[in-house]
Amino acid sequence: KNGITRYDGLEFQNVPLVNQQEVEVFDLLQTVDGQIWAATSAGLYRHETSGFTKLGPATGAPQNKIHCLLESRSGNLMLGHQNGLSIQTAPTQFEEAPKAGLTTGEITSIQHRAQGGFWVASLAGGLHRFDGDRFQVLPSSDGLRNAVIFDMEYDRSGNLWIATLAKGVAIR
Repeated sequence: KNGITRYDGLEFQNVPLVNQQEVEVFDLLQTVDGQIWAATSAGLYRHETSGFTKLGPATGAPQNKIHCLLESRSGNLMLGHQNGLSIQTAPTQFEEAPKAGLTTGEITSIQHRAQGGFWVASLAGGLHRFDGDRFQVLPSSDGLRNAVIFDMEYDRSGNLWIATLAKGVAIR
């Protein structure tokens, strides 16, 4: 809680979240244009010279818990949050993605798919493929042993590692 810390190789420095007392930071992302973003328990923050500033409701950015951030191959920021998925449409504008096929709203992790589109993990709805218009859940018969997913990451061989609750890690 209480923001973000930067380490320059010699010392730690607190970087404030402007106008916010206690916020949990869940994810950080630097986009290819050099912009640094923070996913927090109170919404989306962007780094500016004065510190991290929250993007308000007028931007379309969620004002609640954002779990994860991903920059799409086309350069748009994607936000996984407790109500679904939001996609950047302009530098400081976001829209919610369609929810068709999404089994639960709380998105915890997003990864690119080699075949195009995205893998989207949810807190209780399992693993989904997302093509930009619709979600498709992967059935448990594919081998995923728990529908509660916290995170995903690719290894060097292109395997997708999936961190789940209680039953360990799944590999796809």
